[in-house]
Amino acid sequence: MKNWITQLVGLCAAILVFSSCEKDEIKATLQPGNAPALTVSQKTLTLSADKGADEATTFKWTPGEFGYQAAQQYTLQFDKRGGNFSAPKTINLPTGATSYTATVKDLNNIFNGLGLPAGSESSIDVRLVSVVNAKVKTLASTVTTLTGTPYAAIVVYPTVWVPGSHQGWSPATAPTLAAFTSAAQKYEGYIYFPDATTMFKITGAPEWSDAKGIYGDAGDGTTGKVTSPGENFKVTGAGYYQLRIDLKEQTFLATKTTWGVIGSATAGAWTKDTPMTYDPATNLWSVTTTLGVGEIKFRANNDWPINFGDGKKDDGIAPDGLLDYSGDNIAIAEPGNYTITMDLSNAGNFQYKLTKN
Repeated sequence: MKNWITQLVGLCAAILVFSSCEKDEIKATLQPGNAPALTVSQKTLTLSADKGADEATTFKWTPGEFGYQAAQQYTLQFDKRGGNFSAPKTINLPTGATSYTATVKDLNNIFNGLGLPAGSESSIDVRLVSVVNAKVKTLASTVTTLTGTPYAAIVVYPTVWVPGSHQGWSPATAPTLAAFTSAAQKYEGYIYFPDATTMFKITGAPEWSDAKGIYGDAGDGTTGKVTSPGENFKVTGAGYYQLRIDLKEQTFLATKTTWGVIGSATAGAWTKDTPMTYDPATNLWSVTTTLGVGEIKFRANNDWPINFGDGKKDDGIAPDGLLDYSGDNIAIAEPGNYTITMDLSNAGNFQYKLTKN
């Protein structure tokens, strides 16, 4: 009997020792050591659309230490400067890699994806995150700041041309309208007409070609009805016009616009626009004004039917440095004197720039 009790006590002791060791082993795997160390070859970035495939910078790192040989998956996380990486833009890295060279296009997409305006110098934070599995605490490197001036990621849309008296009736050099919405054959854009009366047509190619389409007005130039080849469209009054043509429904609309900035960051808040001035030589609307911390939007004719923001969260469109109709408010994080410019000359790729003076 005594032997049996002795054996039972010994077995229980062994189980306790084994259990204690097992817990110690699990505890060791759940308490990682040193985070990976990240270095960046170039922190001031040169971003240019014509050099998108060029190398921008190289990220190198030493592996994180978990106290045992762990298979680590690395990810570069990016956020606006001073952000907390709660919704970062990421680049997933090859397993086993200890370096990664990012192209100009790679990093420009990161700037755009974070909603930083094209043409304005901005800073972003980057860190390297090392993940093993859900049971092991994620390790993150210290944060490094990168600075660059992103460019807009220009999209090429279906296009029609607008030759007329405003530019010598040459389709090859005419301004264009683009079909940049989901509606097929709906073309839109902005054109400056300098004369009191402007006559023009719309062509389906940068040439006079019946086969590719020549479109005009179904009446005296002002009916708003489209036919082919039709009479010349006619606009009375010099100014900056939004043009819309629907080749499927055969309708046309020209709306004269002036532009301003409005929002909580402006002197007029959300009730009074700060007017902008148009320069035909640069195709830019601009204003230099004092902004506080807050938000702004661009709108036409001191009213809301035609307005721009950047991104549309409700539609899943992230800020990208390009303007969106009825888009989200544009945040102003630092107060100061700014020069604000807006370029609507590239249909569908409407751009803005905020430069702190």
